[in-house]
Amino acid sequence: MKSHCLLFLAFVSSALPVTVSAEEKGFALQEITVTARRREESLQSTPIAITAVSGAELAERGETQIDAVSHFAPNVNFSYAGTSSGSSSAAVVFIRGVGQNDFLPTTEPGVGLYVDGVYYGRTVGAVLDLLDLERVEVLRGPQGTLFGRNTVGGAINITSRKPGDQFAGDVRGTVGTDQRRDLFARIDVPLADSFKMGAAFLTRNRDGYVHRQDGVEQGGDDVLGGRLTFLWDASSSVQALLSVDGVRERESSAPEVLLNVRENGQFPTFFNNNTFGNGSRDPSCVGGGSLGNPACYNDQFVQGPFFGSDTGPSRSDVDAWGAALNVSWNLNEALTLKSITAYRKLDAQLARAPDGSPYDIFSTRDAFKQDQLSQEVQLIAGLWNGRVNIVSGLYYFTEDAEDFALVTLVPPTSPLFVGGRTDNENYAFFNEVTYNATDRLHLVGGVRYTNEEKSYFGTSLRGFGGTPRVSVLSGDAAGEQRLEDDRVTWRASVSYDFAESLTGYVTASTGFKSGGFTMRITEPNTTLPRFGPESIDLYEIGLKTELPERGLRFSAAAFWSEYDDIQLDGVIPGAFGTVTFNGGDAELKGFETEIDWIAAERLRIVSSVGYLDSKYTRLNPGSVVGFGDRLIRAPKWNASAGVSYLVNLRGSGSITPRLDVAYKSETHFEAVNSPFASDDGYVALNLNVPYVSTDGNWRVSVGIENLTDERYLIAADSNFAIGYEVGVYARPRNWSLTVERRF
Repeated sequence: MKSHCLLFLAFVSSALPVTVSAEEKGFALQEITVTARRREESLQSTPIAITAVSGAELAERGETQIDAVSHFAPNVNFSYAGTSSGSSSAAVVFIRGVGQNDFLPTTEPGVGLYVDGVYYGRTVGAVLDLLDLERVEVLRGPQGTLFGRNTVGGAINITSRKPGDQFAGDVRGTVGTDQRRDLFARIDVPLADSFKMGAAFLTRNRDGYVHRQDGVEQGGDDVLGGRLTFLWDASSSVQALLSVDGVRERESSAPEVLLNVRENGQFPTFFNNNTFGNGSRDPSCVGGGSLGNPACYNDQFVQGPFFGSDTGPSRSDVDAWGAALNVSWNLNEALTLKSITAYRKLDAQLARAPDGSPYDIFSTRDAFKQDQLSQEVQLIAGLWNGRVNIVSGLYYFTEDAEDFALVTLVPPTSPLFVGGRTDNENYAFFNEVTYNATDRLHLVGGVRYTNEEKSYFGTSLRGFGGTPRVSVLSGDAAGEQRLEDDRVTWRASVSYDFAESLTGYVTASTGFKSGGFTMRITEPNTTLPRFGPESIDLYEIGLKTELPERGLRFSAAAFWSEYDDIQLDGVIPGAFGTVTFNGGDAELKGFETEIDWIAAERLRIVSSVGYLDSKYTRLNPGSVVGFGDRLIRAPKWNASAGVSYLVNLRGSGSITPRLDVAYKSETHFEAVNSPFASDDGYVALNLNVPYVSTDGNWRVSVGIENLTDERYLIAADSNFAIGYEVGVYARPRNWSLTVERRF
């Protein structure tokens, strides 16, 4: 799997998203328009590292959720299984080794997720279905001088499709392995010349692929979602877009399986040396136990990738909805004023039993709630005949969130109730100016001021022998904690058009992520642990070219980052709850390439390759990581490859088989590296064969995911103190049949 031959193949024949049309006569490059810099411009002239993919392209790949970007965007790691949450829709996103592993509301995502300009503050419920999607843009590196919320690692910018001018729609149904039954429908209704409505609906249902001995199947789908959009052209200069969306999930927890039992952990030791489990002390369990003794807690419960011995709780119920109003006002030919007002609400009930055994040794039940309100105002100016372009913005964000967890431990008389409430408030000013010094030379400068205030009220109740005890938290009498942080970040870039279709650029930028509080107070404490902000300085050089006459589009970027006071998750010696701490500094360097090549009239080859070298350069006092540990979700090599071939059926439509391959080298999922909570690397293949009728109204596709039935981890959770290590494997080989009718 780590063959250099494979990497060379991926370099010359893998997959950059998006941008080709497949007419019956053959493929043709199409211009890609992106809005990453808050104005429409060509992808190849945008001086940042960005991958763009259309909704149509994702459909051709057979992808249905946003985590698919991890399959083709270089140096991007996106998992749908959030570490320690138990949720099957808790996004864990890392770009170039920068992200956030924990789901709690006192930590901030390292990669920002935006839908139609609206920032999603929490990772639970953020593994979005591709509902009526127009385009996805993946921006690598810190973003802040152009986006509402400052993000230290990058941004995923999702643009939904606006209602069309004509009555139209489509219906799509999918069946497949594990009783898969998906249904998607959308419709555009022009209510008046200036007022249009769009509606979309989906339901996804599929059985789980991890089978527990108690009959529960984990990893299944049970999702119901919808979206309403209203577009009003109030005048020739004012346009308003109102959207309302919602999703309901009723699923079992993430498909975790036990990977290893650390027999010297707190809970295995306690369980195996006391009268629990079989109801009487078993001498053979004392000191670690016997592998074959069912009365002991040990590695006998490691059942492989798709089987578990769990009998504990398993639940991932998520209800989320939101509304957004986007108003654009063209003040004159040079000035545009935009307003984005949004509200979102999230309610989740999560439960998991990570001990992986039939004994009730350790389980958690989380009640997670959050609501957020954001307001962004942008002034976009094009002055002096386009020689100067300006984007200025004001941003305000506030949220109330809480997470309370009931933790069941051994002995059964000692439950633990931990968690708290947090109020976060953020406001910012951002500005970026592009000066076209000549027709070829372009200078960019941006600055951002961010102020964040956070308050947290936490609690920890635990009982020994049935007697509860309250942890005393530092702060005022009520136990409330507060912090405030403000920061100025910036971006500077120089780009030069060496030819009409060849652009090079050099960029330097900075970003930061604010600090927060620890919610998992598992031991009586007189102080509430907190962690400070992290920051990054990025230096990047890139090259982009497009040769339409040769059917070739190519981009490359090399980068070097100084990543300081990294927020890591781990266990402090003497406790068993996972906390967030500032581990130290690291150096990140690497490169990325993307290719889109029409090799022949009917043959398209696309590719992406990413290389990332990451290492710690300084460790903070008390940090539990070591210099030998590798950064999490930062594989050294990753690559993707896709080949499509168009077969013309001579007036009866066309078939375009597509084979995609994705490769990732060794990946660690825990800050303190473990040989169990890591994956050695993998090569995964997907095959999709779509048929399109001559008029384009009928589409039928057959897809096979994980064609070679590869076994590889996409997430893992390790708690050395407690004594368990669990992981989530990718779904094994599965097939699907999709039929779509457009009208």
